[in-house]
Amino acid sequence: MQIDSLIKQMYHNKVIRYFFSAGTATVVDIVVYFVMFNYILHKEDLDVNPTFDITAPTIALMCSYTAGLFTNFFITKFFVFKASNIRTRIQFGRFVL
Repeated sequence: MQIDSLIKQMYHNKVIRYFFSAGTATVVDIVVYFVMFNYILHKEDLDVNPTFDITAPTIALMCSYTAGLFTNFFITKFFVFKASNIRTRIQFGRFVL
């Protein structure tokens, strides 16, 4: 019974839920970077034109950061701060800033 009450107490604590959302977003960020860099891009740069290349780490980082940002926003919105009446796009803009 003590474990159940501890879990309920942790669930009702916004700080713990916030750290959970940040940790989840970090894991998503790392996994997306690893998969993009190693398996999708195969560690090869992208040739945009003959004079301009985008490196594979840069592309992987842009994708992983975006995935982590969206993950963190949606988990935070629906799991941590559920009571807000502000429209989602306004919340997202504030979150990004």
